[in-house]
Amino acid sequence: VLNQIQKWRPQLRDLAALNHDFGIRGLYQNHSGTAYLGAALWDLHGALEGISPEDIGVAYDIRHATAEGGMSWPATFNMIRPLVDTVYVKDFAWGENEKKPTNVPLGDGRVDPKFFQMLRDSGFTGPISLHEEYLDHREPELVPQHLAAIKKDFATLKKWCHA
Repeated sequence: VLNQIQKWRPQLRDLAALNHDFGIRGLYQNHSGTAYLGAALWDLHGALEGISPEDIGVAYDIRHATAEGGMSWPATFNMIRPLVDTVYVKDFAWGENEKKPTNVPLGDGRVDPKFFQMLRDSGFTGPISLHEEYLDHREPELVPQHLAAIKKDFATLKKWCHA
């Protein structure tokens, strides 16, 4: 992991400089799994060290942070919070063999509603993006189910954000 950080840091710095020159902000979304820099979040924090969050910020995905961090996601959220520009929201449950997460409707899985209190308490004012990834997006006949799912998930998100 430390070698990955050393490998990616110069490339991230170059990208940040390019973003700065063009007046745009890049976002790095955390994902869970062994193949992703930033899965554990502390490594992403290290890779982005010295880079302004105005040039590259974090798209904090609470689903992936929970899947990766288990019970430690509050600690890594507090660590990465100064870099967070955007929050991605979706939920998961552990699959049949308990080794692979399965996407589920918001509120039916492992994402802790207390995250949204932490988010409010942190002073976060950026965008929150709701993701519905538990229905197959490749099947157009599911559009009515997608719309109903998004409506239900959005109601859960609003409740959690205002609790």
